[in-house]
Amino acid sequence: MPWFDNGLIILTYQSIIQHQGAEVNIVRIKAKSQIVIPKEIRSLLGWEEGDELILDVKDRVLEIAKKPHSYTESTRGLGDYVWEGVDIEDYVRGERESWGTKGKDSRRTSSSTKP
Repeated sequence: MPWFDNGLIILTYQSIIQHQGAEVNIVRIKAKSQIVIPKEIRSLLGWEEGDELILDVKDRVLEIAKKPHSYTESTRGLGDYVWEGVDIEDYVRGERESWGTKGKDSRRTSSSTKP
């Protein structure tokens, strides 16, 4: 069987080699360059008729993934581990302090909006 990872199918020649003797799915390219993804694979991945798929080729490997309804929602929380144990307020304050006051004062003019 092809390798599955969170709704992603990666079809490689190695997938077939590594699974010799086990049940594998082989698809044939049909007219108009169409392939049929077997029902059991579509069910496993939660793919339905009308879903849009993203195709990407990396190092001669075809990757197929379901297009998310919202990229924002599908990537929410990625990289959370970077901020573990970090106080965000302290981090931002430190960054702002590292900028200094040089640029801040140069933006003010003598006609600033003082009451």
